[in-house]
Amino acid sequence: MSASVLSWLGGSLLSPIGIDVGERGIEATQLRKRGPALELVAAASIPWKATGPTSGVGAMRRLDAAELDRIMVVLDRRGFVGDRVVLAAPVDALLSAGLELPPRLGTSQREQLTRMELARAMKRDPSSMEVGSWPLPTPGRGGEATHIAAVGWPMDSATAILGACDEVGVTVEAVDVRCLALARACKPVLAGEVTPLRLIVDLGWNAAHALVMHHSSVVYERQIVDAGVRALVSPLAKDLSCDESVALRILKTSLPEPDGRRRENGAALASARVRGMVATLSRELAMALAYIAGRYPSGTRSEGLPVGTMWLCGCGCGVAGLSRMISEHVGV
Repeated sequence: MSASVLSWLGGSLLSPIGIDVGERGIEATQLRKRGPALELVAAASIPWKATGPTSGVGAMRRLDAAELDRIMVVLDRRGFVGDRVVLAAPVDALLSAGLELPPRLGTSQREQLTRMELARAMKRDPSSMEVGSWPLPTPGRGGEATHIAAVGWPMDSATAILGACDEVGVTVEAVDVRCLALARACKPVLAGEVTPLRLIVDLGWNAAHALVMHHSSVVYERQIVDAGVRALVSPLAKDLSCDESVALRILKTSLPEPDGRRRENGAALASARVRGMVATLSRELAMALAYIAGRYPSGTRSEGLPVGTMWLCGCGCGVAGLSRMISEHVGV
């Protein structure tokens, strides 16, 4: 498994199609190299054809040959080129651990030992998963050990989707790790940051994912189950006796409904729901940042945490007032 997809394969100016299998459908993008820069060629959000499991692993299992074939046809119509793809492994299917390895290992030795140590930590057969890793900065009092983050995708989880790709003639060039993909996507806007810690929050449908970077390294990731957009939308839809799509629109745009009285009620209820989720999310983010700041002391710490800008992404980033409220709670 590739833990970093930084260059196009085969010398093509077009990237493979990046596919993120989500709770409500798939997100796809494709890039083109133009000189030293990258530009977006195509992007699409395609909902699942039928209802079914909505967790990451369950959603990945829904991507059978028939559904994948339908999606590839839609992508072709929307301007995507080719049948090469890079898949984002579902977060809740991955096995992950921070490992300390002996210093000065060769590449093959490090890869082999990483596989063995991750398998031992997870009580798995080393041959039963695809493994990737990336280096971590040495923490305070870290000694001479080589610190790495290791992830494994069990083959019993991966086999179904990889088999479906083979069946419809789709070439899986690599399997990427979601947190690394997010970090690369945010790299241009984080380039000017001088503070050591950077925070990315992916507000998904079923959960939020907090990602902390120490300079350019992803050093922390945490899934916050009670902070997904569904936790806002479903109760609000019930409160207002409306469809979830209407509740989501109220949360994102505060658009007035035809009934003025109900509009005001909807805005008040939405605000209360958002405040509750922000409190939950902010507590988790503050604990994560405090832990990382202690593990990787900057040596120049003043008041507050040495954190630069916080970036929000995912389907919940457009919720009205959410970014401001999180920023005020966390102090970022």
